[in-house]
Amino acid sequence: FDHSITSKRILRALDTHEDKKLSTTDVIETINVALVKKGSKPLPEYVIKSVIMNLMGASIITLQDGDLRPTPCGIKLFKMLEQRRAEMVSASSDKK
Repeated sequence: FDHSITSKRILRALDTHEDKKLSTTDVIETINVALVKKGSKPLPEYVIKSVIMNLMGASIITLQDGDLRPTPCGIKLFKMLEQRRAEMVSASSDKK
């Protein structure tokens, strides 16, 4: 999972939204707007939807009332990944 940047982007999109829920369309838009701002190409809709389905199958996110939401497991996983990323960034800057 740690190598799936699209999975992390989906969790980040849900985490950064005020009430931690977004429609599939909003998740796709959030991810692609962020990519374009970075100068990258947007991802095809089917790619993001495929990863969403995988995350749902792994009980990391769920669909409730038409909105995607992280499960308690998904919230914990995202926090662990963000902490790991922060530690890696810190270690990288310490080496300079």
